[in-house]
Amino acid sequence: GDYDVDGVTSASLLKRCLEKLGCKVYAHVPHRIREGYGIHTDAIKKAHEMGAKLLLTCDCGTSAANQIAMAHEFGMRVVVTDHHEIGDSKVEAEAFMNPHRTDSEYGFKELCGVGVVFRLCEGLTSELGHNIDNFRRAYLDLATLGTIADMMPLHGENRIIVWHGLQRIQESRKPG
Repeated sequence: GDYDVDGVTSASLLKRCLEKLGCKVYAHVPHRIREGYGIHTDAIKKAHEMGAKLLLTCDCGTSAANQIAMAHEFGMRVVVTDHHEIGDSKVEAEAFMNPHRTDSEYGFKELCGVGVVFRLCEGLTSELGHNIDNFRRAYLDLATLGTIADMMPLHGENRIIVWHGLQRIQESRKPG
């Protein structure tokens, strides 16, 4: 993840959802001072030492070519979920979800990191035959918090996420 609210809610949502689907997940949010923004090489080394086979990014990774290459050298597969502008970097991951990709057919470009993760997990939940309404009830609060904190424009999908999510926040049992 990343250390801002969008990154923390992204990592939390992805971890909670994947665990609910039966995966073993370790989440890492970098220390703002010691590690800084993005994927830190120490985190990749630690994941390798823990036996990770897959590295998933949340709200980062679009400009992390060297770190992704390092993960590949350790035998990990990489899935990048991000929403930051792409620029000139080329991501060599097994999957790269970013609504700003020039080849993206996704109709809404202004999702934040947690919005991208929300849509990924929503798709996984549906594809695996789980109840999509239960998924939305469980995670709209996190998607809303990250969307608002990242100051995303409140129109289109963001408006829908926030409108429904504000109701879920009032009912949430999640600490904080």
